[in-house]
Amino acid sequence: MCDGTVVKTAKSILNELCQKRGLTPTYRVSRDAASLDHEPRFMAEVLVGGEVATGDWSPTVKAAETSAAAAAILLEELRDDGLVIAEAPKKAPPLANGEKRAKSQLFEACMACDWALPALAVVDDAADGAGFACTCDVAGRGRFEGAGATAREAEEAACAAAVAQIGAEARPLVADARGSLRELREIAVKEGLILEASGRELCMGPKRSGVLRLAPQTGRVGRAERWSELALAAEGIGMSRAEVQDVAAARLLPLLRDCALAIAPAAADAEYAPTQRVVATDDAATIDGWVAEHGGAWVALDSEWVPGMRGLALLQLATPTHCLLASVLPPRHGVSTLDGTPRLRSLLLDPAVPKVGKALQEDWERFARMAGPDAEKTSAWAAGWREVTDLLPFHHTGVSVDALARLFLGRRFALKGSVDHKSWGTWPLGDAQRLYAAADACVVADLVVSIAEKEASEARAS
Repeated sequence: MCDGTVVKTAKSILNELCQKRGLTPTYRVSRDAASLDHEPRFMAEVLVGGEVATGDWSPTVKAAETSAAAAAILLEELRDDGLVIAEAPKKAPPLANGEKRAKSQLFEACMACDWALPALAVVDDAADGAGFACTCDVAGRGRFEGAGATAREAEEAACAAAVAQIGAEARPLVADARGSLRELREIAVKEGLILEASGRELCMGPKRSGVLRLAPQTGRVGRAERWSELALAAEGIGMSRAEVQDVAAARLLPLLRDCALAIAPAAADAEYAPTQRVVATDDAATIDGWVAEHGGAWVALDSEWVPGMRGLALLQLATPTHCLLASVLPPRHGVSTLDGTPRLRSLLLDPAVPKVGKALQEDWERFARMAGPDAEKTSAWAAGWREVTDLLPFHHTGVSVDALARLFLGRRFALKGSVDHKSWGTWPLGDAQRLYAAADACVVADLVVSIAEKEASEARAS
């Protein structure tokens, strides 16, 4: 600026304040699950010395962290003449053993395990001569209580009780698990696997387009091996992120030692072909009639469009026994068939009826443009559109339909790229188009059934 004033971001200012106090700010960012991919919303929390400040919803991670930092600065007493800090409030004396206070330990442990941050509530019991009482709620771990002559002491006592229980649970696990994460990483590198950490969970799985298959060498199939054809996952608990991940890794290692790894799609000699009864129509009454008869608990969904088209040309719905290929091309008078099919429109917007497909985000955006402003204001998730990979306990969204079909159906899915997308602008469909369009939806319906059957079989076995 012309007057020589240095403009600093909220994060920079907070960092300087924290340095003066010997503190380190720790950020945690969460995304609004209901936000659209092209309009995401993020919220950040920053932990500073046991205090947590929360920012506003923001369009980017950077903006969310800046908002949280600005909220944290408001917790400090600042003067307007630069970065001179007003007289800091009197701090409690340091712990004799140099360890962090229980409140800081508890908040850091919750962030390491990806738990919700503790909820503290202090009550002034001075009228009863008891000073202050505090309750500390830790999600999934219970409620802990403490009391003290001051609010700070009451909070510390309640947090200490929580830390004691979490520490008692974690201590023997952490002691036995040291070095497990390093060993697991070495296996991942050797076998060409992806190792991912998500809060308290470690996941070991395939590359984007592969499927991890595990063949137990011992011949024993236990509960720990559920879904091992797809990937492995385990949770950990500890007082730091490194300890959490070591414990999770220790739980994965025994299973890996008992298994032979094969990173390849399942063998499948036959190509997938739909067995459902297919109806292809551009008649609105026939479309709504099909929806009334077959659009029940759930449907598989796919769509096709012409490059350059804002909306859709074809909607495919499938159940385990029937398939609908519905033309939604605008006829000569300029009104889409979607406008004359209220049952179809209602089904596609009903959150109570799951519409399951693969890579549906662009399909949803094109459909929403056709469905009108109300649809454009909501999200695919809010309308009940689901990814078939969401039915699996661990997955990569990029895993191919071919890999899933090989694994669950024992068939190769080799139709992708066999039809020119420009051809979807014509009606009626040719034989190749009809097969391609039906297979895209029917394979998802068959996968849903196969996954459910596998899950039920494993539940009975366990």
